[in-house]
Amino acid sequence: MADREGTTPEVESFITRWLGSGAAERSNYQLFLSGLCRLLGVPEPEPATADDSRNAYVFERAVTFTDGDGRTTTNFIDLYKRGCLLLEANRPGAGRARPPGRGRLPHALSVHHVRRGCLAAAQGQL
Repeated sequence: MADREGTTPEVESFITRWLGSGAAERSNYQLFLSGLCRLLGVPEPEPATADDSRNAYVFERAVTFTDGDGRTTTNFIDLYKRGCLLLEANRPGAGRARPPGRGRLPHALSVHHVRRGCLAAAQGQL
């Protein structure tokens, strides 16, 4: 049964749970995304292994870069699904305007998360 705004009780419960989150991205993003997967009825990421070639759908997928001097740096993709998805969880700036008709949404749900600055930063990380 849907509530007065047209969302299901499960969706409302998920939103309510995350409305108060305001911690740094690393504190909550894996828990949030796992819950979102369950809500959407899609598989959750698998546990990572020491062999990255086997890490087809994981959190914190290692990626090694080699610079022009031969030095290597390892970075991590927050959520990786081979051939499908690269996700970088970035906390939007504080004090942004709220979407109409809603309270402050959790960072990962924030409409204001999708803006040129965040996307450019995430693209650089990816």
